[in-house]
Amino acid sequence: MGGRNRGRNKAPTQGRDQRLEQVKKNRPVTHLVDVVVPVYGEWGFLANSISRIAGAFEGSEILYRVIVVDNGTPAWEQRDEDGEPSGVIIDPEEQAAPIKELLRKEDIFFRLEENVGYPGAINAAVARGNSPLIIVLTADVFMEPGSFIELVKEMDNSEVGVVGPLLRFPMDESPNGPPGGVQSAGITFDIQGDPYHIFIGWSPENRRVKVRREMQGVTGACFITRRTLWDNIGGMSDVYGAGTYEDMEYCFQVRAREMKVVFQPAAEGFHYVGGSIVAGAGKGGFPLGINSTIFKGRWAQHLQWDAFKWH
Repeated sequence: MGGRNRGRNKAPTQGRDQRLEQVKKNRPVTHLVDVVVPVYGEWGFLANSISRIAGAFEGSEILYRVIVVDNGTPAWEQRDEDGEPSGVIIDPEEQAAPIKELLRKEDIFFRLEENVGYPGAINAAVARGNSPLIIVLTADVFMEPGSFIELVKEMDNSEVGVVGPLLRFPMDESPNGPPGGVQSAGITFDIQGDPYHIFIGWSPENRRVKVRREMQGVTGACFITRRTLWDNIGGMSDVYGAGTYEDMEYCFQVRAREMKVVFQPAAEGFHYVGGSIVAGAGKGGFPLGINSTIFKGRWAQHLQWDAFKWH
Protein backbone atom coordinates (compact mmCIF):
# COMPACT_ATOMS: atom_id res chain seq x y z
CA MET A 1 0.00 0.00 0.00
CA GLY A 2 1.34 3.48 -0.68
CA GLY A 3 1.88 5.97 -3.48
CA ARG A 4 2.67 4.37 -6.82
CA ASN A 5 2.47 5.25 -10.48
CA ARG A 6 -0.99 4.16 -11.45
CA GLY A 7 -3.45 4.74 -14.27
CA ARG A 8 -5.93 2.89 -16.41
CA ASN A 9 -5.66 -0.87 -16.48
CA LYS A 10 -5.41 -2.29 -19.99
CA ALA A 11 -3.65 -5.66 -20.11
CA PRO A 12 -1.04 -6.37 -22.81
CA THR A 13 -2.29 -8.53 -25.64
CA GLN A 14 -2.16 -12.29 -25.24
CA GLY A 15 0.05 -12.66 -28.31
CA ARG A 16 2.65 -10.27 -26.92
CA ASP A 17 2.62 -12.12 -23.59
CA GLN A 18 3.23 -15.41 -25.39
CA ARG A 19 6.12 -13.97 -27.41
CA LEU A 20 7.75 -12.56 -24.28
CA GLU A 21 7.37 -15.90 -22.52
CA GLN A 22 9.05 -17.69 -25.42
CA VAL A 23 11.91 -15.19 -25.45
CA LYS A 24 12.32 -15.59 -21.69
CA LYS A 25 12.48 -19.40 -21.98
CA ASN A 26 15.17 -19.21 -24.68
CA ARG A 27 17.35 -16.71 -22.79
CA PRO A 28 19.97 -18.02 -20.37
CA VAL A 29 19.72 -16.95 -16.74
CA THR A 30 22.65 -14.60 -16.10
CA HIS A 31 21.54 -12.68 -13.00
CA LEU A 32 20.24 -13.63 -9.58
CA VAL A 33 17.92 -10.64 -9.18
CA ASP A 34 15.72 -8.56 -11.46
CA VAL A 35 14.92 -5.15 -9.95
CA VAL A 36 11.75 -3.91 -11.64
CA VAL A 37 10.83 -0.22 -11.48
CA PRO A 38 7.79 1.36 -13.18
CA VAL A 39 7.62 5.07 -13.92
CA TYR A 40 4.97 7.50 -15.11
CA GLY A 41 6.65 10.83 -15.69
CA GLU A 42 8.42 11.15 -12.35
CA TRP A 43 11.85 11.03 -13.92
CA GLY A 44 13.58 12.94 -11.11
CA PHE A 45 12.41 10.49 -8.48
CA LEU A 46 13.31 7.58 -10.75
CA ALA A 47 16.85 8.88 -11.30
CA ASN A 48 17.42 9.10 -7.55
CA SER A 49 15.92 5.67 -6.96
CA ILE A 50 18.06 4.02 -9.65
CA SER A 51 21.20 5.76 -8.41
CA ARG A 52 20.74 4.03 -5.02
CA ILE A 53 20.38 0.50 -6.38
CA ALA A 54 24.11 -0.21 -6.77
CA GLY A 55 24.68 0.86 -3.17
CA ALA A 56 21.86 -1.40 -1.99
CA PHE A 57 23.91 -4.34 -3.32
CA GLU A 58 27.22 -2.87 -2.14
CA GLY A 59 29.60 -5.36 -0.53
CA SER A 60 28.22 -8.39 -2.33
CA GLU A 61 28.85 -10.22 -5.60
CA ILE A 62 25.15 -10.50 -6.37
CA LEU A 63 24.46 -10.12 -10.07
CA TYR A 64 21.39 -8.02 -10.68
CA ARG A 65 19.62 -6.38 -13.59
CA VAL A 66 17.46 -3.26 -13.46
CA ILE A 67 14.29 -3.32 -15.59
CA VAL A 68 12.56 0.03 -16.00
CA VAL A 69 9.15 0.30 -17.64
CA ASP A 70 7.76 3.63 -18.79
CA ASN A 71 4.07 3.15 -18.04
CA GLY A 72 2.71 5.25 -20.89
CA THR A 73 4.15 8.66 -19.98
CA PRO A 74 2.65 11.20 -22.42
CA ALA A 75 4.36 14.09 -24.17
CA TRP A 76 4.30 17.16 -21.93
CA GLU A 77 4.46 20.87 -22.53
CA GLN A 78 7.39 22.49 -20.81
CA ARG A 79 6.63 25.30 -18.36
CA ASP A 80 8.58 28.52 -18.13
CA GLU A 81 10.07 29.92 -14.92
CA ASP A 82 6.69 31.44 -14.01
CA GLY A 83 4.96 28.10 -14.40
CA GLU A 84 3.24 29.09 -17.61
CA PRO A 85 3.06 26.91 -20.76
CA SER A 86 6.10 27.55 -22.96
CA GLY A 87 4.86 25.97 -26.17
CA VAL A 88 7.77 23.52 -26.12
CA ILE A 89 6.62 19.90 -26.23
CA ILE A 90 8.88 17.22 -24.74
CA ASP A 91 8.15 13.75 -26.06
CA PRO A 92 8.53 10.63 -23.89
CA GLU A 93 11.76 9.59 -25.62
CA GLU A 94 13.42 12.88 -24.71
CA GLN A 95 12.06 12.71 -21.14
CA ALA A 96 13.55 9.25 -20.68
CA ALA A 97 16.98 10.03 -22.15
CA PRO A 98 18.70 10.90 -18.81
CA ILE A 99 17.38 7.66 -17.26
CA LYS A 100 18.81 5.55 -20.08
CA GLU A 101 22.20 7.13 -19.45
CA LEU A 102 22.08 5.90 -15.84
CA LEU A 103 21.40 2.29 -16.84
CA ARG A 104 24.13 -0.25 -17.51
CA LYS A 105 24.49 -2.41 -20.61
CA GLU A 106 22.73 -5.36 -18.98
CA ASP A 107 19.80 -3.27 -17.75
CA ILE A 108 16.54 -2.95 -19.67
CA PHE A 109 14.37 0.06 -20.47
CA PHE A 110 11.15 -0.29 -22.40
CA ARG A 111 7.99 1.70 -22.94
CA LEU A 112 4.29 0.83 -22.88
CA GLU A 113 2.40 3.09 -25.26
CA GLU A 114 -0.63 3.16 -22.95
CA ASN A 115 -0.74 3.32 -19.16
CA VAL A 116 -1.80 -0.13 -17.95
CA GLY A 117 -1.99 0.70 -14.23
CA TYR A 118 0.49 -0.24 -11.53
CA PRO A 119 -0.19 -4.00 -11.50
CA GLY A 120 -0.03 -4.19 -15.28
CA ALA A 121 3.25 -2.27 -15.45
CA ILE A 122 4.89 -4.47 -12.83
CA ASN A 123 3.73 -7.62 -14.63
CA ALA A 124 5.08 -6.33 -17.94
CA ALA A 125 8.46 -5.51 -16.39
CA VAL A 126 8.77 -8.86 -14.62
CA ALA A 127 7.97 -10.62 -17.90
CA ARG A 128 11.03 -9.00 -19.50
CA GLY A 129 13.36 -10.72 -17.05
CA ASN A 130 14.13 -14.30 -16.05
CA SER A 131 16.17 -14.00 -12.87
CA PRO A 132 15.19 -16.35 -9.99
CA LEU A 133 14.52 -13.44 -7.61
CA ILE A 134 12.45 -10.32 -8.24
CA ILE A 135 12.63 -7.03 -6.36
CA VAL A 136 9.69 -4.72 -6.96
CA LEU A 137 10.65 -1.09 -6.39
CA THR A 138 8.64 2.10 -6.91
CA ALA A 139 10.36 5.21 -8.21
CA ASP A 140 9.76 7.09 -4.95
CA VAL A 141 11.69 4.62 -2.76
CA PHE A 142 15.40 5.22 -2.14
CA MET A 143 17.17 2.25 -0.56
CA GLU A 144 20.06 2.47 1.89
CA PRO A 145 23.46 0.79 1.29
CA GLY A 146 23.45 -2.97 1.67
CA SER A 147 19.68 -3.19 2.02
CA PHE A 148 19.01 -5.42 -0.97
CA ILE A 149 21.61 -7.86 0.32
CA GLU A 150 19.50 -8.32 3.45
CA LEU A 151 16.42 -9.03 1.35
CA VAL A 152 18.28 -11.56 -0.77
CA LYS A 153 19.61 -13.33 2.33
CA GLU A 154 16.05 -14.01 3.45
CA MET A 155 15.49 -16.01 0.26
CA ASP A 156 17.96 -18.63 1.54
CA ASN A 157 15.05 -19.83 3.66
CA SER A 158 12.84 -21.88 1.33
CA GLU A 159 9.80 -21.20 3.51
CA VAL A 160 9.95 -17.44 2.83
CA GLY A 161 8.01 -16.13 -0.17
CA VAL A 162 8.00 -12.35 0.26
CA VAL A 163 10.18 -9.95 2.27
CA GLY A 164 9.63 -6.24 2.78
CA PRO A 165 12.10 -3.69 4.22
CA LEU A 166 11.73 -0.98 6.83
CA LEU A 167 10.68 2.19 5.03
CA ARG A 168 11.00 5.63 6.57
CA PHE A 169 9.54 9.01 5.78
CA PRO A 170 12.12 11.25 4.05
CA MET A 171 14.31 13.54 6.11
CA ASP A 172 14.00 16.60 3.84
CA GLU A 173 10.33 16.94 2.87
CA SER A 174 7.82 14.80 4.69
CA PRO A 175 4.20 15.96 4.42
CA ASN A 176 2.87 12.50 5.29
CA GLY A 177 4.70 11.83 8.54
CA PRO A 178 7.53 12.89 10.86
CA PRO A 179 10.85 13.27 9.04
CA GLY A 180 12.83 10.04 9.35
CA GLY A 181 10.00 8.27 11.15
CA VAL A 182 8.65 4.84 10.27
CA GLN A 183 6.49 4.80 7.15
CA SER A 184 6.14 1.02 6.84
CA ALA A 185 7.25 -1.80 9.11
CA GLY A 186 4.85 -4.42 7.82
CA ILE A 187 1.09 -4.36 7.37
CA THR A 188 -1.50 -5.50 9.88
CA PHE A 189 -5.32 -5.55 9.85
CA ASP A 190 -7.80 -3.93 12.17
CA ILE A 191 -11.06 -5.38 13.47
CA GLN A 192 -12.89 -4.17 10.33
CA GLY A 193 -10.45 -5.96 8.06
CA ASP A 194 -8.69 -2.81 6.89
CA PRO A 195 -4.90 -2.85 6.44
CA TYR A 196 -2.55 -0.29 7.87
CA HIS A 197 1.15 0.21 8.54
CA ILE A 198 2.21 -0.69 12.07
CA PHE A 199 4.40 1.70 14.07
CA ILE A 200 3.79 4.49 11.56
CA GLY A 201 5.54 7.66 12.71
CA TRP A 202 7.60 5.86 15.37
CA SER A 203 11.36 6.22 15.66
CA PRO A 204 13.03 3.58 13.47
CA GLU A 205 15.42 2.94 16.37
CA ASN A 206 12.65 1.79 18.69
CA ARG A 207 13.40 -1.76 19.77
CA ARG A 208 9.88 -2.90 18.85
CA VAL A 209 10.38 -1.66 15.30
CA LYS A 210 13.76 -3.33 14.88
CA VAL A 211 12.43 -6.90 15.03
CA ARG A 212 12.22 -9.31 12.10
CA ARG A 213 8.71 -10.73 12.09
CA GLU A 214 6.16 -12.55 10.01
CA MET A 215 3.30 -10.34 8.83
CA GLN A 216 0.05 -10.68 6.94
CA GLY A 217 1.38 -8.25 4.36
CA VAL A 218 4.16 -5.87 3.36
CA THR A 219 3.91 -2.79 1.17
CA GLY A 220 4.17 -3.08 -2.59
CA ALA A 221 6.46 -0.03 -2.61
CA CYS A 222 9.40 -2.42 -2.19
CA PHE A 223 9.63 -6.16 -1.68
CA ILE A 224 11.47 -9.25 -2.88
CA THR A 225 9.89 -12.50 -4.04
CA ARG A 226 10.70 -15.65 -6.00
CA ARG A 227 10.03 -15.90 -9.72
CA THR A 228 8.71 -19.44 -9.37
CA LEU A 229 6.19 -18.18 -6.83
CA TRP A 230 5.35 -15.13 -8.94
CA ASP A 231 4.67 -17.32 -11.97
CA ASN A 232 2.61 -19.76 -9.91
CA ILE A 233 0.42 -16.93 -8.59
CA GLY A 234 0.28 -15.13 -11.93
CA GLY A 235 1.94 -11.93 -10.73
CA MET A 236 -0.06 -8.90 -9.67
CA SER A 237 -3.79 -9.38 -10.09
CA ASP A 238 -5.34 -7.17 -12.77
CA VAL A 239 -8.68 -7.32 -10.95
CA TYR A 240 -7.47 -4.23 -9.03
CA GLY A 241 -7.28 -2.13 -12.19
CA ALA A 242 -5.29 1.07 -11.70
CA GLY A 243 -3.97 -0.23 -8.40
CA THR A 244 -4.26 -0.39 -4.58
CA TYR A 245 -4.66 -3.70 -2.73
CA GLU A 246 -2.79 -5.67 -5.40
CA ASP A 247 0.13 -5.92 -2.97
CA MET A 248 -2.12 -7.34 -0.25
CA GLU A 249 -3.60 -9.76 -2.75
CA TYR A 250 -0.13 -10.98 -3.65
CA CYS A 251 0.89 -11.42 -0.01
CA PHE A 252 -2.28 -13.38 0.75
CA GLN A 253 -1.72 -15.56 -2.29
CA VAL A 254 1.77 -16.29 -0.97
CA ARG A 255 0.47 -17.19 2.49
CA ALA A 256 -2.27 -19.36 0.95
CA ARG A 257 0.57 -21.44 -0.49
CA GLU A 258 1.92 -21.90 3.04
CA MET A 259 4.87 -19.60 2.50
CA LYS A 260 5.87 -16.75 4.77
CA VAL A 261 5.61 -12.99 4.38
CA VAL A 262 8.41 -11.37 6.36
CA PHE A 263 9.33 -7.87 7.51
CA GLN A 264 13.13 -7.43 7.67
CA PRO A 265 14.25 -4.18 9.39
CA ALA A 266 17.92 -4.74 8.49
CA ALA A 267 16.90 -3.62 4.99
CA GLU A 268 16.02 0.05 5.06
CA GLY A 269 14.97 2.83 2.71
CA PHE A 270 13.16 6.15 2.45
CA HIS A 271 9.71 6.40 0.88
CA TYR A 272 8.53 9.70 -0.60
CA VAL A 273 4.91 8.59 -0.29
CA GLY A 274 2.94 9.52 -3.38
CA GLY A 275 6.03 10.83 -5.15
CA SER A 276 5.62 8.46 -8.08
CA ILE A 277 2.14 9.79 -8.92
CA VAL A 278 2.59 13.57 -8.69
CA ALA A 279 3.03 14.03 -12.43
CA GLY A 280 -0.39 12.75 -13.33
CA ALA A 281 -0.83 9.02 -12.83
CA GLY A 282 -2.96 9.66 -9.77
CA LYS A 283 -5.03 12.57 -11.06
CA GLY A 284 -7.87 10.31 -12.13
CA GLY A 285 -8.19 8.96 -8.61
CA PHE A 286 -7.71 5.44 -7.33
CA PRO A 287 -10.43 2.80 -6.87
CA LEU A 288 -9.55 2.43 -3.18
CA GLY A 289 -13.09 1.75 -1.95
CA ILE A 290 -13.90 -0.61 -4.79
CA ASN A 291 -10.63 -2.49 -4.40
CA SER A 292 -11.12 -2.76 -0.64
CA THR A 293 -14.48 -4.42 -1.28
CA ILE A 294 -12.94 -6.76 -3.87
CA PHE A 295 -10.11 -7.74 -1.55
CA LYS A 296 -12.34 -8.38 1.45
CA GLY A 297 -14.74 -10.38 -0.69
CA ARG A 298 -11.93 -12.61 -1.90
CA TRP A 299 -10.13 -13.03 1.43
CA ALA A 300 -12.72 -12.53 4.18
CA GLN A 301 -12.19 -16.05 5.54
CA HIS A 302 -8.44 -15.47 5.82
CA LEU A 303 -8.32 -12.00 7.35
CA GLN A 304 -6.96 -11.95 10.90
CA TRP A 305 -7.46 -9.11 13.33
CA ASP A 306 -3.93 -8.67 14.64
CA ALA A 307 -3.63 -4.90 15.03
CA PHE A 308 -3.87 -5.18 18.81
CA LYS A 309 -0.52 -7.02 18.92
CA TRP A 310 1.43 -3.92 18.02
CA HIS A 311 0.13 -1.43 20.60
